[in-house]
Amino acid sequence: MSDYGRHEMQAVAALRRLGREPAGASFASRVLAGGLSGSVVHHVELAGQDMVLKVTLPGDDRQLMVRAHREVWFYQDLATQVPVRVPRVLDLDLSETEGVVLLLAAHMPSPSPDDWTERSYVQVAHQLGQLHATFRATTPASALPAWIRARPAVTPDQCLAAARLWRTLGERKDLTDALAPNRRCLESLLVNIPTLDPHMPTMPATLCHGDFHTGNLLRGPTGNGSGQIGKKCVWGLG
Repeated sequence: MSDYGRHEMQAVAALRRLGREPAGASFASRVLAGGLSGSVVHHVELAGQDMVLKVTLPGDDRQLMVRAHREVWFYQDLATQVPVRVPRVLDLDLSETEGVVLLLAAHMPSPSPDDWTERSYVQVAHQLGQLHATFRATTPASALPAWIRARPAVTPDQCLAAARLWRTLGERKDLTDALAPNRRCLESLLVNIPTLDPHMPTMPATLCHGDFHTGNLLRGPTGNGSGQIGKKCVWGLG
């Protein structure tokens, strides 16, 4: 069976789990670019409605399912509390044996950052700051959902891995001029984080996006911001 046929069967099976049987209705699906987290993300057209279907099946990578559960819990517990708009959840299903299915209203993808205006950058930074400050100094840690965990201490191995990543980025032709002059300073800061970390002042519990990049930015239909913060941040280009 071709990859197309296999992915279409997966989309149909997931929709059936949600009680949205494609049979008898106009139906089309395609796999969206991305899905690097291990989940398969489909663009689905069903009965004239555009939707995004995300399917995460159980496998050897336990962290994959942990992340999928966390995304569902975000929509269930926090979507109405964060100070930025999130995509409308049309349906969801969470099963330990069958995996996680999440059905969202579709949004337009973000344009390339090369096409952003200065105001666009400011909007994104402002909304990300609003998200990170959601519970700052207003909600005790005990009142946060149980699935939210404090950031673990940074390990030396993590710092070395990050330093290697920055070194690799600095070797790219389009980034050499920006990173090469600062590479030694960046690596020095990174390898000293485990020493500095315990001396940092205790910060109040709050949210952290954890996967913030332009591929996770979408646009609202009217240009006003709305966003999927679990994996996407949706915003409007003014």
